[in-house]
Amino acid sequence: MNQPVEIHEGPMGQDEFINGFVVPGKPVLLKGAIKSFHAFDAWDMDYFRALDNSKELNVKYGNVGDGQVKTMDIKSYVDLLDEFERSQGKTALPPYLHDVAIFNTFPELVHDIPDDIKNYFSAYYEERWWSYMQFFMSVTGHVTPLHFDTLMTNNTFFQVKGKKRFILIPWDQRESCYMKGWRWAEVNPSKPDLDKHRKFSQVEPQIVEIEGGDILFMPSGMLHQVETLSLSISFNIDWHSNKSVSRGLGSFVYGAPWKNIYYNMLIYMGLRFKVPEKVIYKYYRSYLGYIS
Repeated sequence: MNQPVEIHEGPMGQDEFINGFVVPGKPVLLKGAIKSFHAFDAWDMDYFRALDNSKELNVKYGNVGDGQVKTMDIKSYVDLLDEFERSQGKTALPPYLHDVAIFNTFPELVHDIPDDIKNYFSAYYEERWWSYMQFFMSVTGHVTPLHFDTLMTNNTFFQVKGKKRFILIPWDQRESCYMKGWRWAEVNPSKPDLDKHRKFSQVEPQIVEIEGGDILFMPSGMLHQVETLSLSISFNIDWHSNKSVSRGLGSFVYGAPWKNIYYNMLIYMGLRFKVPEKVIYKYYRSYLGYIS
């Protein structure tokens, strides 16, 4: 039986984080690690409502894996979220602001994040870390179905406000999750139909709940389902180490799209052959829309 996700209280230095969890490929929950960030205190619905309302963001209706994408201004969006939570779920579930490169749209948000964030990913991403971040805003009941990250990247997830529940399943148990396409699973791990998905009874998931101020690290290839438990603001970075980028390059063996190999090759060139990040980013930046 899988052990519970390891919990570490407070922030962690980069060497301890990389050597203790990234290298061995172990998930870890860092409780309260970002409570010193200005974003932890400042980010709420009113804060986002006051941003430049002329800029629109992509929001997703329906299943985030294959749902419809529309654009919406930030004020209208947070108004929808507030209305839903005030109704205690009696109004229609609003769209999900999911995997959006918000720091590129609202660069002023970068000032709410201190340099300490650089402890939680490879030094290769440090100079332009905000450009690789993806943002999420959601309400009680929003779910991202079981999947793994498409380039086989590591995933550092920063929960600013609210609560989420993650169900984690190791890569080597994916065949028992009834994968469809490249990275999405057919089975619902929170309510599995074991008559239809009998092999899932062999899976040993880890369940972890995170709240505002926490960081969750998920290693390369780890499947995860994410359920929002309360009005939530979060962001993450999908990033490669030397080990994970090699796995990413080899993922075509398991059916990865060739476009994935292209993006992984770009980061491989940066990590292994020291091609400057600013050169690689010009070609890699389209990935930030591709994963959405």
